[in-house]
Amino acid sequence: LAFLFFFALSIMFTLRHFNHPAYVENGQPTRYFRERFALTERECEIIGEAIRGQTNQQIADKLFISPRTVESHLYSIFQKVGVKNRVQLANLMQTNAQ
Repeated sequence: LAFLFFFALSIMFTLRHFNHPAYVENGQPTRYFRERFALTERECEIIGEAIRGQTNQQIADKLFISPRTVESHLYSIFQKVGVKNRVQLANLMQTNAQ
C-alpha cells in the first residue's frame, strides 16, 4: 500500500513539474516562458544575462542601460515569475531547462 502511495505521488510530481515546455534553451528564456509570465523582450535579455551570472553593472554595460534600470527590470521579473532573487530565478530556469 505504501508503494502505491509513493508511486502515485511520484506520478503527480512528474506531471506537475515536467509536463510543460522548457523555460530555457541555449541560455535564453524560451517563447513559452516569455508568454507564460508575460515578459518583455528586454526582460528576457536581462534574464539571459542574469542566469549566466552577470552583475547588474555588466548587464547594464552590455545592453547600454543604467544599472538602476537593470534593477527595475529584475524587480519586475521577480514579481511576474514569483521568485525573490536571482538564485531562485536561476534554479527555476535550470530545473525546467531542455
